[in-house]
Amino acid sequence: MTFLTGVFYGLLSPLNPEFRSFFLFKYGSLILISYIIVVFYLPFMLKKTNDLNKKVIIIVLFISIGITIPTVVFYLLNDKYDIGQFIRVILYIPIFVFVVWRKYDLSIYLIKFSFLFNFVGVYQYIMLGDSGRVESLFSHPNFYSIYLIVIIIFILEKLNFDKEYKRHKNFYYLYIFFMMAMILLGTGARTSFITLLIILVFNYFLRSRDKIRTVLRISIISFLLLIVFKVSESLLMTTRIFNMSYGNQYTDQINSFEWRILRWYDGLAAFNDFPGIYKIFGHGWQSSRIFSERFVGFSMHNEYIRMLVDFGVIGFIVYVSLIIFLVYISFKNFRIEGYYSLFLISVVVMIAGLTENIFVSSESFSILILSIANSLAILNIKKSKLLDTA
Repeated sequence: MTFLTGVFYGLLSPLNPEFRSFFLFKYGSLILISYIIVVFYLPFMLKKTNDLNKKVIIIVLFISIGITIPTVVFYLLNDKYDIGQFIRVILYIPIFVFVVWRKYDLSIYLIKFSFLFNFVGVYQYIMLGDSGRVESLFSHPNFYSIYLIVIIIFILEKLNFDKEYKRHKNFYYLYIFFMMAMILLGTGARTSFITLLIILVFNYFLRSRDKIRTVLRISIISFLLLIVFKVSESLLMTTRIFNMSYGNQYTDQINSFEWRILRWYDGLAAFNDFPGIYKIFGHGWQSSRIFSERFVGFSMHNEYIRMLVDFGVIGFIVYVSLIIFLVYISFKNFRIEGYYSLFLISVVVMIAGLTENIFVSSESFSILILSIANSLAILNIKKSKLLDTA
């Protein structure tokens, strides 16, 4: 069962469901794995549990109930709403709890299968040239870039804590550099590239002993990069990641950031039009595209506003509080394996959620959710070893 879950996590969950064959493989496996866990493993999960598992189960159940009630009510009142997308989200709950309970580091599957996804990415980059953005087997380049960041996070964690990976550190640092170049030149995802820089600086700062000297080095490197940018500005502005108006066809066409601001304004405007009770509880998962013409064919590109619109003030407060809680507890203990990746993944969710649709996409949703579960599983492993040696 661990192998099947690992294959789903590393290979099937990132696949673009817009392809029919991928859709069948992905969601067929999701249904099968969730069914097996609920029928055959749930009794053992409830019996053999520890404090961490109990806390995870309580939080997951609380969130599940909170998003289910308004969504089901909205479905009963609106025959145009497709409840199937919500059911596919709920099916991840048994897998999330199982991964934490099973106490096995599934990131090895994610890292190994990443070579396949990146091979496809390289092929696309060679074939596309300057005519498009690389998305590998994802539905959008931004989701591919989020996936690459998560891969880098787990590799960095293993380089910090796993002796086997340290023996091959040169290879993995080259692999990280390759994925960084793929984000920069292939996907052109600005938010992801900024997030990755923050993660790399954090990792460099973590590994250093002399913090003052490290800050000085980072400052010098930043200054040198600024000089390089000014010297190469004309060349860099021909790439999407540096040119905000890249790909615009008209002189008065707004850039991607200005377009996002309009989406955020529409989201807040729609929320302002809600009756009082819906401002408190919202309408449910992905309900905005049904009740408001503002979102027909468009996504909000801001998970904070999405939570406010879909789940009201209560949902927004819970979402923000959960992110702050994860960042806080993991940052306090980031020198411990498991907490390290949990902190960096929480940072990705916090930053990427400002400008991207990280939870609307089934690819980035599954990778982020299952990666958080995997970080908690690593913590479970550590706690079990401490109890065994006590």
